[in-house]
Amino acid sequence: MNSEKDIDVIAEAKSSIEAYDLYKHKLPDIVVMDLSLPSDSGTSDSTHGGIEAIRRILAFDKSAKILVLSGYDTAPFPLTVIKAGAKGFLTKRGPANELITAVKTIDSGQQYLSPTVKNQLEGKESESPLTILTKREIQIFSLLADGRKASEIADNMCLSNKTVHAHRANILRKLSLTNNSELVHLAIRHGVVRP
Repeated sequence: MNSEKDIDVIAEAKSSIEAYDLYKHKLPDIVVMDLSLPSDSGTSDSTHGGIEAIRRILAFDKSAKILVLSGYDTAPFPLTVIKAGAKGFLTKRGPANELITAVKTIDSGQQYLSPTVKNQLEGKESESPLTILTKREIQIFSLLADGRKASEIADNMCLSNKTVHAHRANILRKLSLTNNSELVHLAIRHGVVRP
């Protein structure tokens, strides 16, 4: 991106709080956010930091233009990001010049979605059963799929063990699963965790 005449990279962040602080001080025209940006809240969810940063930045500046760059291109991630307020979603698997196109599109006030994601959001999102989960259930689903214990999730998310167990039961019921092993297999099939 630095090779583009009309695009200057003015800062890089290593965590969600650093992204927020840099945004407040630099006020960039556009933020390119990696969804897997580390979280500052102690959770090990591989997408939580990016979502956390998007929400913080938009709470500070409702007009912030945020483009999310992610390796996760299956539901529910793109929809979650757009609902959080991002102006665009781009997969890391796309061609290199697509990033420049996306930045320029968002800078002009339009939304940009990679073709894969656009197709998904235009009607194919229902292919993933994960779209029926709430945001909190998606967070807990991701952590359970990553092998976290209920007590660890409760500590990381400042919830009681009872609440985490209730969410787990709801997740299993909604997805017609019977145990964590089935949950992990579903998470792998839908790109939530890697095998």
